[in-house]
Amino acid sequence: MEKLLDLLKSFAGFLFYHYKGLYNELNKARDHVPLRYMISDFVSVLRSCGMFVTLHAIALLVFTVLPQGRDVLLIVVEEIAVQHHVGNLLWLLGGAFIWSVVSEYGSRYAIYVTDHSGKSLSDERVLWRKAVQKTIAQTSLLMPYFILLLGFVINYIGENTLNPNQRNWGFGIPMGCLLLLVNLVARAYFLDEKKEGPDDVILDPTSGELVSKKPSGVMSFLRLPKQEMEWCNKLIGIYNDYVFQLRKPSNFSDNINSRYEEFTEQFLNLPRAAQSEFLKDPDKMPPETIVPASFVPSPTGLIQDDKPDSMYRWIYRIPLKFYKQLHLQLKIIAITSLSIFLIVGILPIRYYEKIGAPGLVIFAFACWIGIYIGLLYVDYALLRTKPFSLRITLVVVLVLSSLLNNDHPVRYDS
Repeated sequence: MEKLLDLLKSFAGFLFYHYKGLYNELNKARDHVPLRYMISDFVSVLRSCGMFVTLHAIALLVFTVLPQGRDVLLIVVEEIAVQHHVGNLLWLLGGAFIWSVVSEYGSRYAIYVTDHSGKSLSDERVLWRKAVQKTIAQTSLLMPYFILLLGFVINYIGENTLNPNQRNWGFGIPMGCLLLLVNLVARAYFLDEKKEGPDDVILDPTSGELVSKKPSGVMSFLRLPKQEMEWCNKLIGIYNDYVFQLRKPSNFSDNINSRYEEFTEQFLNLPRAAQSEFLKDPDKMPPETIVPASFVPSPTGLIQDDKPDSMYRWIYRIPLKFYKQLHLQLKIIAITSLSIFLIVGILPIRYYEKIGAPGLVIFAFACWIGIYIGLLYVDYALLRTKPFSLRITLVVVLVLSSLLNNDHPVRYDS
């Protein structure tokens, strides 16, 4: 138990300093943001990843309140203390790792696709929302471990059937393993993230475009190339059209107007196709505002209306292939989650005993999150121009089937 306490102290110290840094970011970001907007923006960010928050709340209820859920953790304890086996523990640790990784990714992805506050809010509020989003996403990575650890602590307090030695070993080993795992994951993830993104660019031999080098590090498979990360963090909704606006010369006074017109003539005198490519030219645009070469310009080209005080507007569709690494991560998570869910559903009953209840329950939470990430992708990326939502359709099917299914166990009448 002393080694367990030492490990706990070491990890607590690491987390304290990490979250102290997050608190400093939040404290700095809240400058010049009124309290009412701070609260509303926090709630808005939380609502963006509401399904993941809900699943974590359900898991907390299952493992800390419901007797059946607490019994699932006791299976691990009794197997170690009495039978001296670790099969259920290994399934629990594997499930917890996958659950945490999927939770963190899901929270970030939900924010990427739903938050478009960068178009309409002030820079101060956008900075505050980014700090809140970072805190929530990183907390999602740790939440599965904390839920399981809390469940073990509650069971330890109420357990009275094991002798002291069995209690210490039965609870100490799984809690120590969980602490070690979350320690390794948190350090690898947070320390990798603190490294600066890859500033160097290389020439892609297939497309001929300049692209960012792939991230490196222990958790590099969870990180995005610099260009993808920059556009995900713009908070414009990653599947929305990108609109670049420029005021017309008539918006300014006469002493500026003539000089400004000389600039606008550089693109107004170009052919329509060249006007759309103007913002992609590195000789005319700085790296911070240049439009990526893969963006598809609107068929209407540069939009000009007859109002003298309005804007020139370029509209680009962001192709799905632009977020190559993000979508690769998503497909791996969603397809793997759905595959595990289907395979477990058709396995013979004898295999359930080999996996064990702890592994089945924890993998279920991980798979549900992974499947929901896939549904978000279908709705926001593939069906973004369609008048219906796959998620709403599935909810309607679930409700109707529950109402019409007379064989439901709740209605079963012997």
